[in-house]
Amino acid sequence: MSGYSFASYQRATDPTSGPTSGARALMAYTLSRWPYARSMGIYNVRNTRGGASLSHHAEGRALDIGIPQPGRGRADAPKGDRIVEALGRHGRRLGIDHLIWNRRIWSTRSPGGRNYTGTNPHHDHIHLGLTRSAAGRLNLATLIEVLGRPTPGTHEHTDPAMTHEVTASSLRIRSVGTTTASILGELPHRTQVEVLDSAPSSSDGHEWVQVRADVHGRELSGWVASEFLEALQPPSPTHRVRATSLRLRSGPTTGAAIILDLTDGTPVVLLDDDAREADGHQWVRVRARIDERDETGWVAQSYLGPIG
Repeated sequence: MSGYSFASYQRATDPTSGPTSGARALMAYTLSRWPYARSMGIYNVRNTRGGASLSHHAEGRALDIGIPQPGRGRADAPKGDRIVEALGRHGRRLGIDHLIWNRRIWSTRSPGGRNYTGTNPHHDHIHLGLTRSAAGRLNLATLIEVLGRPTPGTHEHTDPAMTHEVTASSLRIRSVGTTTASILGELPHRTQVEVLDSAPSSSDGHEWVQVRADVHGRELSGWVASEFLEALQPPSPTHRVRATSLRLRSGPTTGAAIILDLTDGTPVVLLDDDAREADGHQWVRVRARIDERDETGWVAQSYLGPIG
């Protein structure tokens, strides 16, 4: 188990009122991708087992992922290791600040792992902690982008990597994928949307996908019938990186998580017309094609130059 990376550890200090959206999204993804896993909880206002410090569970940003045991006091190492391997390799990007499994703990202090001497040996579950930022922002779209689709299959459905456009004169966006769910808003004809969930659901004669769209300056996120969307061909890159190395970040600030470093000459597509000012920079949202994968994030605009 090598090549792991983690976000800086953030000690829990103040209990919250429930599980965070990021923790719920990661748990849902994990249970979908590894069917043998089960949820053993997210939110619990308590200290660490056998310790005096507050647990990440008290802030709703820790997951206990249950792993079936082959026998009492034994860990099914291969099953737990598969999950640790997948998440550990992308820990920093996902905002994971520590993992505990089978008497081992991984973090920025010990990315290669070290012996865990806590009260609970963690033979029956993986304990995972998120940073506060990741707990608030992590969603299914990011998890699919980083880790891949949670379940393989041959069913053809709306591709989340592409921008889509509303083909109906007006399309209702709903809280869940049914025709009886509450209506969150109306998407006008030709509105461009970002598909958030690559695994659609079927109900009431429609295939439903989760989308995000900006309508008159208001961001809407919900479910729509996919037959009223049309995929748009991705635009060609219009700019290149003009720096030895340019950090692609998860948000438009120097404090946002680093997704990766873009090398000099990397072509990018500008996704938004309006730049955002912060920390002495004008930030723009871009998409870059890296190792046959689309990576999306924010960069300082002054380090980009036009192609041609």
